[in-house]
Amino acid sequence: MLRPLLNALLVFSLCSCATTGDPSQGGLFGWSQSKADVRIESRSCELFALEQKQVLMKSQTTELERELEACIREAASENAATRRWIETLNHKLADYKKRVATARALNDRKELAKIDRELKALDKQVAGEVKDYKENVALQRQLIAKLPTSHNMFARVNRTLNQSVECHDLLAAADILGASRSMPSDQPPPQAADRQDVPDPDALKKGGLNKLQEVPDPDALKRGRQL
Repeated sequence: MLRPLLNALLVFSLCSCATTGDPSQGGLFGWSQSKADVRIESRSCELFALEQKQVLMKSQTTELERELEACIREAASENAATRRWIETLNHKLADYKKRVATARALNDRKELAKIDRELKALDKQVAGEVKDYKENVALQRQLIAKLPTSHNMFARVNRTLNQSVECHDLLAAADILGASRSMPSDQPPPQAADRQDVPDPDALKKGGLNKLQEVPDPDALKRGRQL
């Protein structure tokens, strides 16, 4: 009687226990192969989704690094070109100052007016370049604000930004119109006053004739002797 009762209790316990597909929870008698298959399929889907997410993140990271690299190269190239242009601009301004000095010495107002027009056009050009550079620097600031400091390219992007800011400041400090501030005002040539001090040749001749007219008349002298 005891053995059949034990067998009945065992069957009852097996029927009353919840089955699972997780081998760490079901034990020997709570195992369900169908649930195990569902669990395996579910875990496979989760693993596949995780792998796809990692692939996507890696792809996005690679794309981001590629874009950052392109931005760094473009900004560095622009900074180098701007430095060369600033050097050329300084030489141009030195030449303009020499031209202004020469034109002033010769009182060449036509040349001075030409220089003034050229300098104003150059100043307008540089002002436009400064505006474009300012916008470029603003975009770089936005980029680095979104980039984590832990990113492996953060230091390079930040260094390029600092170089761009320096180039912008150098370009903005170029004093174009300063070369024309010594333009002369409308004054008569300095030689005019000196010319007025030179004696008039006609006046000298007139003065000489007056002296000749003061010489006594010979006939009048004879008449005076007769008297």
